[in-house]
Amino acid sequence: MAHPPAGAERPSRRTDGRRANRALVGGLAALTVGAALLATRDWRPPAEPAGAVEPRMARGAWELCRRAATERLGLAAPVRFPWFDQRAVTRASDSVFVVRASVEAGGAGGAPVRAPVTCRARWLGADRWLDEGTVVQAP
Repeated sequence: MAHPPAGAERPSRRTDGRRANRALVGGLAALTVGAALLATRDWRPPAEPAGAVEPRMARGAWELCRRAATERLGLAAPVRFPWFDQRAVTRASDSVFVVRASVEAGGAGGAPVRAPVTCRARWLGADRWLDEGTVVQAP
């Protein structure tokens, strides 16, 4: 232990005890504040963003619109609907979903043509869906 400089008073044991008590009280106060903050934290998982659609519902609306768009085109050439993308499905109301995608079909001369598709699908319950309108726009 280093010696105090010449002429300096050495702290008494009483002063050392007060410092230790202050440190203990400060530590307890910090612990109490931390516990209070943790107690008030909401531990539930974050809610889905507004307009987000559950994956099962999005998949059902997507499949209905894929079939409806293929029927609307009625082409002999194969029609390619894109892979399932949950971001393309939005909720219009409690049971109505809107799908915005595009289809690719063989056009004149065999060149592929991409056309935007908008579809409104109503969920009737028990995995039953109703096509409320499918629009395949001209490319």
